[in-house]
Amino acid sequence: MKTLKLAGFLMFFLGLGMLNSSYAQTTIWKFDAADNSGRMVQITSNGDGNITKVEMATKGDAAWTAMTIQHVDDYQEYFRVQSVATSKVYELRIYWDQDKLVRIAPDGVELTYWLRKS
Repeated sequence: MKTLKLAGFLMFFLGLGMLNSSYAQTTIWKFDAADNSGRMVQITSNGDGNITKVEMATKGDAAWTAMTIQHVDDYQEYFRVQSVATSKVYELRIYWDQDKLVRIAPDGVELTYWLRKS
């Protein structure tokens, strides 16, 4: 009988853990280019605050272009990403305390983006 109660008790806590992880919050950060070119960067983070997806687009595009994350530093402030569409590699520096992102293109040109305030 004690074994049955213990098993039920453990299943209850296992169920709570699964329920909690199913409600993990996803956050999407959208940045707009400071030069008003219509370029945008979208970054998705999971409930643990880890960056899980980076996408780029220009206003009027039918869809966001997926980027493969090649490298992330420990503080999630520096990223090296590769475009799935063009295979071009970009560097992203995110200044979270300033709501600012700097994209460095393969040719070395830097473009500043600001976090969209919604």
